[in-house]
Amino acid sequence: MISFIKYFLIFLMVLILQIFVFDQVPQLVPFSRPVLFFAFLMVLPEVETVWLMVIGFMGGLILDMFYGTPGINASACLLLAYLKVPI
Repeated sequence: MISFIKYFLIFLMVLILQIFVFDQVPQLVPFSRPVLFFAFLMVLPEVETVWLMVIGFMGGLILDMFYGTPGINASACLLLAYLKVPI
């Protein structure tokens, strides 16, 4: 239970950093943005693929709501969560 709370707080912290800090970083290449949330998905400990996909989709959907992108982050996080085990 403690590890769940710890990873949930890290999840929230990464989303807040992504939305409010990394959004302000000047873009070197047009239409590019540094995304820290993808790294969070990769460093999560052994989680069932289904739950990892749910976490990735929800996080990507939250990023899409703040950035105004139509499902780009949600689909990228979902694909990354699905391919985490084989990678």
